[in-house]
Amino acid sequence: MARDVVTKKGEVVRLLNPYEKSQKYAYELKHQILITNFKEVKKNKDVSPKRITDSQIAFRRGYLKARSDNAKAYKYNNSKAVGAIPRKTNSVIMPNPFK
Repeated sequence: MARDVVTKKGEVVRLLNPYEKSQKYAYELKHQILITNFKEVKKNKDVSPKRITDSQIAFRRGYLKARSDNAKAYKYNNSKAVGAIPRKTNSVIMPNPFK
């Protein structure tokens, strides 16, 4: 759940939890525009929406990829801990020729 914080200068700042942050980044990547934590479109001086730059795209993709990688590792490790059979992957399993 997002949390609104008042700074020393009296400005209200919204802090997002990791899930909300990833949702925001996914939206920005899909629509190629920047939004604030208050879900408002960021504007240029000429009132047109701010476009997302290549470096911002790379950062957001990396953030989302890291979250999905961590989720996969967590699920794999927890399935091993409880004795569950891991799901099949798309990788090809070669038989051991030395058996």
